[in-house]
Amino acid sequence: MKLITLIFLMLFVQINLHSQSCLPSGKTFNTQEQIDNFQSNYPNCTEIEGDVEISGWGIENLSGLNVLTAIWGDLIIGNWVYGNPLLTTLSGLENLSSVGGDLLISHNEALINISDLGNLEHIGNTLRIEYNSELINLEGLEKISSIHGNLSIGPNFSITSLQGLNQLTDVEGHLEIFGNEYISNLTGLENVISVGGNLDVWSNLELTSLAELEQLNSVGGRVYFYRNDLLQNLSGINLQAINGNLIIDANYALEDLSGLENLQTIGGILNIEDNNALINMNGLENLNSISGDLIIENNESMINMNSLENLNFIGGNLKINYNDNLTSLTGLANIDANSIHNLSIIDNPLLSACSAGSICDYLSAPNGVVEINNNNTGCNNPSQIANDCGFAMPCLPYGSYYFFTQQEIDEFQMAYPNCHALNGLVQITGDSITNLSGLSVIDTVSGILNIWHNASLTNLNGLENLSLVGDRINICYNSTLSDLSGIKNIDMSSLNKLDISGNAQLSICAHESICDYLTNPSAYATFFNNAPGCSSYSEVTEACQSISVEENDNLPYCQLHCIPNPVYSSTNICVVLNEPCTLKLRIFDFTGREIKELHSGSISAGTHYFSWDAGNYRKGAYLLKLQADGMIKTKTIVLIK
Repeated sequence: MKLITLIFLMLFVQINLHSQSCLPSGKTFNTQEQIDNFQSNYPNCTEIEGDVEISGWGIENLSGLNVLTAIWGDLIIGNWVYGNPLLTTLSGLENLSSVGGDLLISHNEALINISDLGNLEHIGNTLRIEYNSELINLEGLEKISSIHGNLSIGPNFSITSLQGLNQLTDVEGHLEIFGNEYISNLTGLENVISVGGNLDVWSNLELTSLAELEQLNSVGGRVYFYRNDLLQNLSGINLQAINGNLIIDANYALEDLSGLENLQTIGGILNIEDNNALINMNGLENLNSISGDLIIENNESMINMNSLENLNFIGGNLKINYNDNLTSLTGLANIDANSIHNLSIIDNPLLSACSAGSICDYLSAPNGVVEINNNNTGCNNPSQIANDCGFAMPCLPYGSYYFFTQQEIDEFQMAYPNCHALNGLVQITGDSITNLSGLSVIDTVSGILNIWHNASLTNLNGLENLSLVGDRINICYNSTLSDLSGIKNIDMSSLNKLDISGNAQLSICAHESICDYLTNPSAYATFFNNAPGCSSYSEVTEACQSISVEENDNLPYCQLHCIPNPVYSSTNICVVLNEPCTLKLRIFDFTGREIKELHSGSISAGTHYFSWDAGNYRKGAYLLKLQADGMIKTKTIVLIK
């Protein structure tokens, strides 16, 4: 018995003499000499406890590492700084069975194959194989069945196959195949059933098929197909649900979306963009729910979206933009309008049929920003669509309003009846626009007012009733504009920026509203490249200071004061009149909604006081507006509590 015990102990000692861990801080090999001397410098070391990096200009082979069976940390073979330009194989790692952390094989310009990794069974985290310009396939990874982190293959400029990954069944992190110019299919991934993170297949210029992914039944993140230039369809993608985004972008040969027939739900956005050959949405017939945006943009051959007729919910924005041959939105008819946040239908030149049920329902009571312009007649602005839907367009709660033609301006009051307070952006841009008289009912723009690139507009008459712009005014590059008097009644105290630039005929900018704005120390204004007199900030401020006494005598005949302002709970409003008139005095919130009428009717000359009890209103900015026999004065009241 003692003899047997002695023999066992001797064998145990002998085994451990030949199998020991070492180097808890890891080891970096920068020279061939360090690799060749490894076994003599670290006798009996077969498992390195820390990270290992092999990167150096002179490293030709890894034979000195042939005793290694395990690396507990990361194994990095090459990096973007040095790489291993002389290393052709991984001979020397044939006994390696386990890498506890990441395995990175990168920037090995001469590496032909990785077959010497044939005994590797375990990778504890991410596998990345990139910038190995002579590598043809992945043979050597046959014993890997699971990647516990990310799997990233690319770019590798000679690789033609993913052969070698054939036993792989699941990737716990992201699976990314990109920048491999000569891969025509995904052979090697035919047994993958699960990807815990994103599935990204992009910039594989020769890829024609995804059929090898047909066993894949679960993707935890997004699915992304981008710049696979020869890919004609998505056959092989049999997913019923995608938990993240589905992005199909710039696949120039993609003709339809066949392969997605089983897809029912998308947990993020659906973005189909820049697919030049895509004719329709065939393949998405069973899709019923998108939790994020639906974006269909720049698909120049797309004719219709009929295959989306079972889609009933989107949890974000609907954007249908820049599709040159799109004619109809019929396929969107069944989306719940309440699920749509913002709506954008822009620059679809053949699109004339927009009165799908969901679009009509949304426009009848919009709850977000609406941007509809530069489509064909019938779908060129919100009011045209509303007319086809059978109702008059209400004011848009968040904008935006675009006027590109004189006809759109002339028809504004009919298209938006009783709409005088415009929220969001108002843009006036068009060579045919000669006057703004159709906008005479507008008294408030809560966002940005853009008046630019109008080749025939000489003045801003028609905006005299505009008393408030809440964000910015940009009056730029109107080649014939010479008169700004139409905006003289605007209270600019709430402006963030005033830009008057590139108006070659405009020489006078020193109007009362602009001069008042420039007296504010925090006013941000730009005057540039207009006619002399209005071509610089200093020219305009000097003109404001030199307004004559005679001009001042012609200023409006009443005064308007608010004391105190800012207001804590109540304030007194003082009106001084030089002659009797018909007076209307009202208070608006900054959405343009009238909240209080202080006076309406005839009033005598003299000083009059009106009290506003603001105790029941929320703190913020309010607009006090006085109208007296065609004259308008405004003042901003700030309520603080």
